[in-house]
Amino acid sequence: MQPISVGANDEERLPLFNKQDETLEMLRLQARQARITQFAVVVALTLATAVFLGLGLLVWRVNDSMKAMEAQIAPHADALVNSSVQMMAEIGGASMDFHKITGMTKDLASSNLGPTGPAGRAINSTALIADRVASFLKHPTLKLSLGDE
Repeated sequence: MQPISVGANDEERLPLFNKQDETLEMLRLQARQARITQFAVVVALTLATAVFLGLGLLVWRVNDSMKAMEAQIAPHADALVNSSVQMMAEIGGASMDFHKITGMTKDLASSNLGPTGPAGRAINSTALIADRVASFLKHPTLKLSLGDE
């Protein structure tokens, strides 16, 4: 198989050199280097093509696997989303109930524990009774009566 000649023929180059044997040897070495370079380029292109084909195959497999996982998870994901939405709605309702209970407790505390409420009157009555007991203990006197005064 004849190599592709780029430029001048070997015979045209011969007059440029003094010795014909050295010239032919140099031309053979040059042709050998060109073949080695061409082989290296072909090998590099083959490897690059193989790498890109491998990457394409990998992407195709990943996409296929993702579609299969999506098909498996889709029904469960739907249920998960629906239960999450329902749970959020119930948490919102519970928060409103806590707010109402807090307001009712505040109203109850202000009406019962205030000065006019039952707890306030009981505290005031207890203080009055304690004052009377204290004054009695300072000067204990006992009065007995057998009838109307």
